[in-house]
Amino acid sequence: MHEKDLFRGRCFLRRLLVIPQSRYLKKPFPQKGLFRCRAHRAATSIFHSYGRGGGIVAQRFYIPMAHARGMLEGRAVLRESVEQWWAAQGFVFPSAFARRARIGFVSRHVATARYEDCAFILLAERAGLCPVWSTYLRDRFVTHSPVKASYVAPKVVGGFSPRGFPEIRKIVLADSQICEKERTPLDRILLGSGEAMVAWHRRLLQAVYPGAWTTDPSDMYLARGWAKGYYPLLLSLAVAHGVLFEDFHGGETGEGLMRFTREVFEPAFDAVAATFGVAPMLVPLPWWRELGYYVAHHRADQWRTDRSILKHLLQ
Repeated sequence: MHEKDLFRGRCFLRRLLVIPQSRYLKKPFPQKGLFRCRAHRAATSIFHSYGRGGGIVAQRFYIPMAHARGMLEGRAVLRESVEQWWAAQGFVFPSAFARRARIGFVSRHVATARYEDCAFILLAERAGLCPVWSTYLRDRFVTHSPVKASYVAPKVVGGFSPRGFPEIRKIVLADSQICEKERTPLDRILLGSGEAMVAWHRRLLQAVYPGAWTTDPSDMYLARGWAKGYYPLLLSLAVAHGVLFEDFHGGETGEGLMRFTREVFEPAFDAVAATFGVAPMLVPLPWWRELGYYVAHHRADQWRTDRSILKHLLQ
């Protein structure tokens, strides 16, 4: 079977860990035709080879969402060990994780409100966890990152057509070419009004999910340098303080992420598991194209009814 088809099959299995199979199989992919057929065949092949639950990849790196809260509560005795490990390496443990229990978190450069964030909120609530956004605001802007590019030019859902299709409009908050040329840190990018770009996104998130908690360990990221240095610390937050919602074997960047997954994420995952005797807890975060759109400010209190985008998550 072609490697790309196996990859798509794994993506299919990732989603089965989050969405009940009886619902998801009604429409497993937004795409149609040959892609769907190949993905189904690949998923079936993996199921037959490794059994229900996503095979080697799913069983090793991810946990079912239904088990997340129970596993997290059972690891409370490890919280102090993780915090001491951070201190031994010269870093202050993120206060949002130290002060709160039963956390579900995502790690993004900027805390904002794409529909992916809405999906995360729904899944965290369903798991009985408090949503938290861990950010890296002092990272520098680059245009080759689709997510970073969207921060300065978000595609916003202004409404829906009579047939239920999202009506998209692009808002240009800042000049991406200038930001990249000057290698501007994300928290230094300013809008024409003088407002910081990250403040614009923070306002949107607070409108969508009032009281949203964020934490920014940028000092640690910068001190550690590249991702290989800081990923063990990031994943250690999912040992006893929270559950990380992410998909390192599919998700938004898809096959382009596989090198990062193989060279950075998986070694860091194994290192953290060896250090604490238990693996970080990850729940796969589903992805389809519409989740990359942003909620409009004027519709911030209506996103929970946007079934045409959030699809099965609102069923």
